[in-house]
Amino acid sequence: MLQDFLKEQFLKIIGNEKVCSALSILFMCVFWVLLGLLFSFIVGLIAKKISSRNKMTKNKRIQPKRANTIIKVIIRIIQIFIWFYVLVMILKTLGIDIIPIIASAGVVALAVGLGAQSLFTDWIAGAFIIADNSLNIGDVIEIDGFKGEVVNITFRHIHIKNWKGELKIISNGTIKSFINYTSYNSVGIVELNVKYYTDISIFNSDHFKKLLQDFKDKDDNIVSTPVFNGIVELDNNKMKLRFTFQAKAEEQSRYERQLREIIVNFCNEFNIVFPESII
Repeated sequence: MLQDFLKEQFLKIIGNEKVCSALSILFMCVFWVLLGLLFSFIVGLIAKKISSRNKMTKNKRIQPKRANTIIKVIIRIIQIFIWFYVLVMILKTLGIDIIPIIASAGVVALAVGLGAQSLFTDWIAGAFIIADNSLNIGDVIEIDGFKGEVVNITFRHIHIKNWKGELKIISNGTIKSFINYTSYNSVGIVELNVKYYTDISIFNSDHFKKLLQDFKDKDDNIVSTPVFNGIVELDNNKMKLRFTFQAKAEEQSRYERQLREIIVNFCNEFNIVFPESII
């Protein structure tokens, strides 16, 4: 045994058996802690390597966010087992018999369980959330009016950060429903008012269609080429035109602004007059 070997070496140097015994116990405790840190570090490195490889893959059947979520949960479970083993070995080194502790764990669990029902509810709900693939790290969701990106998922909590940088931690057991904005592509809508006499056939011209196609081709986040939907509303002196396209989830807003600029420049080029605003 390593502890006996250390004790023998200390005896040769110091000679005092009690001091040598205490030193050997101290060194063994430090050894187990360092071993736990080493294995946790190695597991973390492996997780990072798998995550980076998963992000670089071009296989569409692999969902990077889903894989990242599962990897983090598995790594957390492995690290819990590592430190549980380290704790057991330290207790054994200190001469504490762990069998009575394990035997009494059932009684303790029964007593604590009555006051920790919410904890178990969170764990069970967290396990179902992960298993159901209803949300993953990186998804944009809304729970009870709070909208943001999921930055972490544990068996107890979900961590959501909004665009202001505010972090909200929600217990899994309290989640009854939520909106996941990342499950499907988002629809971008650009509406424009023009005067009645405007010849809207110009928006079906090859020149305009090429502008829309170039807009789509410039960025992979734009899923579909914008289309002219026609007149959607008539007012006293104007017609409201609508253009729509699909973009990756939660990416449509910035592309709506870009498309609006392209359409306005096109209208100015062909002297399309916009109705005057009445204040």
